[in-house]
Amino acid sequence: MNQAHDDLTLNDVLTDPMIRMMMRADGVTTSEMKTLLYSAASAMRSAQSQDGGARAVAHRLMTAPKRRLLSMVHPLAARGEVCMAC
Repeated sequence: MNQAHDDLTLNDVLTDPMIRMMMRADGVTTSEMKTLLYSAASAMRSAQSQDGGARAVAHRLMTAPKRRLLSMVHPLAARGEVCMAC
């Protein structure tokens, strides 16, 4: 973990036992999870460059209607599949 921000690294996420259990339960592969995380980061960078401020962007994304948020970043939602955790 990053000591300055306590954010999980990609490796932390992909090796965390609880996250791995949820991925397995939802049928999400490591590749799909990487795609999800990179897509979310890309969407936030794009929105941040247009709207300024990571906190404002994160707040808007977290308060957006769930399906809209999922369709922006979740590979299963983009394929029209159902996520068991949602």
